[in-house]
Amino acid sequence: MNRQRPMTKEDDVRETPPELFTSRVAKWGGFDLDAAATPANAKARRFFTEQDNGLVQLWSGRVWINPPFSEMGAWTAKCWAEVAAGRVELIDFLSPATRTEQPWWQKLVEPYRDGRAVLVPGWRLDTDFLPKRPRFLKDGVAMGSPKFGCVMLTWRPVNVSRDR
Repeated sequence: MNRQRPMTKEDDVRETPPELFTSRVAKWGGFDLDAAATPANAKARRFFTEQDNGLVQLWSGRVWINPPFSEMGAWTAKCWAEVAAGRVELIDFLSPATRTEQPWWQKLVEPYRDGRAVLVPGWRLDTDFLPKRPRFLKDGVAMGSPKFGCVMLTWRPVNVSRDR
């Protein structure tokens, strides 16, 4: 992927690498909902497909999301809305780390990350920049060499520890 061009719909088909998901389950426990999935790659029993449009659905429980990278602002805003509504216990969200200059990041992540400020009382947003570039899958097969790094955004109640 060329970092200079905006992400498009063709960038959206990126399945989570199994080892990345396994590490997140080890960190946070299991997930009740995968908010952006396909039947073949869902990471929870309950999941929303593109046709379901997770942006308009109500979320609940512990949520995993590897969102469409072309719509990061909308998905990040949805996370904040679900936290504010009190329907979720935790949200773990995979994001490209190469987009931190984008307006959605500057408005919805940067001011609040890692305890800098509070948007929703009792909640915080943590950032965990991954040490390696993940090797995404497409239709269950590893894609070419990793093109960019990622960061995990985790919305959690302040009383929930970063590590289990």
